[in-house]
Amino acid sequence: LPEAEPTVHMRDPDAGRERSLVLGRYRLLGKLGTGAFGVVWRARDERLQRDVAVKAITHDRAEPGRVEREARLTAQLHDDAIVRLYEVESDGETTYLISELVEGPTLAQLLAQGALSDRDVAEIGIALCRALSHAHAKGIVHRDVKPSNVLVPETGHAGAPAAKLTDFGIARVLA
Repeated sequence: LPEAEPTVHMRDPDAGRERSLVLGRYRLLGKLGTGAFGVVWRARDERLQRDVAVKAITHDRAEPGRVEREARLTAQLHDDAIVRLYEVESDGETTYLISELVEGPTLAQLLAQGALSDRDVAEIGIALCRALSHAHAKGIVHRDVKPSNVLVPETGHAGAPAAKLTDFGIARVLA
């Protein structure tokens, strides 16, 4: 295993710190997107030698407990049509959600390009129904299903879902 470098604190996750090392093991390679609460980076897990997505949320950008709630809810979900969460860690200033990296555009990007056939739409719909059914069976309601929270993998294999649901940030647990 490579020797860990110190964590680089990300006071401003929008500052474009590509190549920075966070949490002593995740090398930020490039920004994938920006949302209301944080920035998602493509990163390399130098310990496990795999590419991951790192969602960086500074403590001043999210309501107290929101990130931890999202992590707890997402960690309960184990379905191929839901982006898998690997871990959540904080360095005191920023909380990082480390998850599966899905290579491919969002549904919003594909809709804007007009790049979907009727069959594609049906397959994505089936994958989303599967993801939501799994979450609902666990008592979790996503509450923010929208095209920008749906990732469409570029390459699939037999039996793989046509889409993956992400961002359970405002999800609620049914009582």
